[in-house]
Amino acid sequence: MHTALFDRSEREYLNSLVPLISGWLSKAEPVLVALPGNKIALLQDAFGAPAGDVTVNLTMTDITEAGRDPGRILGLVADLMQGHPNRSVHLIGESVWPERSEVEYPACVQHEALVNIATIHAYLRLDRFSKGDVP
Repeated sequence: MHTALFDRSEREYLNSLVPLISGWLSKAEPVLVALPGNKIALLQDAFGAPAGDVTVNLTMTDITEAGRDPGRILGLVADLMQGHPNRSVHLIGESVWPERSEVEYPACVQHEALVNIATIHAYLRLDRFSKGDVP
């Protein structure tokens, strides 16, 4: 699933993300949170984890550093998937933030389009798998 979150306040932001992340973690599903530093700080306070902290199933990283080059964002996703083969993994990311340059923006749009394609592909594979069509 690839969805967007539109929040009007920090409280609304946390009220949306904390239960979602907690639910995934309660099922031992790996989560990568890749957001700008100020939003990472909010989630760190909620979960009590320092930036860059890697627990068994929760990784938080400042996307303004790790994804400064928009092309590196898919690498973060690939690393997450390769680190947890044959498992459901989750990414909460924000590839565009106010300080992004006009030059970077088209690459971010391309990244979002690729995530959409990957999400659809994964959904179709899972659907076929559940029907027994995939070995």
